[in-house]
Amino acid sequence: MIMDSLKGYFPSEQGIKWGGDFMSFIDVLLKDTKSRGKDGVAVLSDLGSFYHYGHNHSNEKLIEYEKSLPRKYDDMSLKGFCLYHQNDFEKHFSQEQQAQLLECHSRNIMLAC
Repeated sequence: MIMDSLKGYFPSEQGIKWGGDFMSFIDVLLKDTKSRGKDGVAVLSDLGSFYHYGHNHSNEKLIEYEKSLPRKYDDMSLKGFCLYHQNDFEKHFSQEQQAQLLECHSRNIMLAC
């Protein structure tokens, strides 16, 4: 299943009457996965969508969002990957903010493009 990250993180700004947040959608996917006899769900999240609307305080909102998520999903059949474009990551975040974001995750992988 592929979902546009703008629609997943900002449904009201996309005019979507979904009635839930992104994690509620993940819960639905996990239940569906279980009913189909599958092992779990992998989520690849493009966090660059937080800058699409040019919100004030986008950095703070994004860091707050990242901190609200568990570092690991041990109690769920879920693997989450937060994706950032390297240029955005270096351009938009101070060194301190970059460290905060990296601390939100159990593992970090940096890919050079």
